[in-house]
This record gives sequence, C-alpha cells and structure tokens, in this order.
Amino acid sequence: MTASNGVTISVNGDDFAGRYEYVAPSIDISDGNLTGAFFVAAIKKGATPTINAYQGFVMYSGEWRFYKSAVFRGGDPVRYTRTDGKVGSCRYGCTLTENFSIQLSRAEIAKYAVDGIVQIQVRSQSSTQTFMISIPVAYITAVDEVKKR
Repeated sequence: MTASNGVTISVNGDDFAGRYEYVAPSIDISDGNLTGAFFVAAIKKGATPTINAYQGFVMYSGEWRFYKSAVFRGGDPVRYTRTDGKVGSCRYGCTLTENFSIQLSRAEIAKYAVDGIVQIQVRSQSSTQTFMISIPVAYITAVDEVKKR
C-alpha cells in the first residue's frame, strides 16, 4: 500500500491469527566492512494495541563488537537493545551478525529530526566502533497512516 506521502508500505497479514505487519522499505547500513539493514514497522495482533517496531541487524567479520548503546545527535541516549548475536559462515573468517531494536517516542522523533531524518549512532561495548542509522521520518509517518486503514 502506498501512503499519502508516496512511501510504499508492505503489508503482510494472517487473517486466521489476526496478525498484520506493516513495513517501510529497508534502510541500508554500511560502514567500512560492516553492512546491515534497519526496518521501521508496526505489528498488530488481534485487539492488542498496535506496536511500532524499530529493528535492524549488522554483519561484519573479525572479532565480536558487542554493540550495546546508541545516541541521538548531541549525545542524548536512545533506548537500545541488542537482541541476538550469531556466527555465520567461517570459510574465510567468520561472519558475525548482531540484531538489535530501538524504541522511539513521538516526542523524540519530533525533537531529533533534522531535515526529515532522525540520525542515531550505535556504539560498541568499547565505544571505539560505531555505525550510523538515518531514519526518514516519512517512513514512520507512512507506517502510522497505513496501519490505520
């Protein structure tokens, strides 16, 4: 479905279970030898209030980085959770994947958006390795609109 702002939202549903997912286009994460994706979504389950979901993953090789925190531009903390870590193929050095989620309130989105983008820096346990996520506010708005249809 296409929202009024032109962003196309994927809708996946299971009528039998009463579960629906609304997902904006993926946001690429790339920084040196790190790649990944971030997703703006909403999940509706029966009569339960719809939950906005902001989740992603990064893949890299070498040693575990243990991404553990995130900040908005200016240094204010983001509610960040590392949800999983997996070892992939080890043919030419192991591929490591870290999954994560963040929580964003409407007030935070309004406060930290600059030119329609909310930027977040994710930091490793040692704080020496970081990557950026640039979230278009239009994606959040589109998901919110389509999930109400």
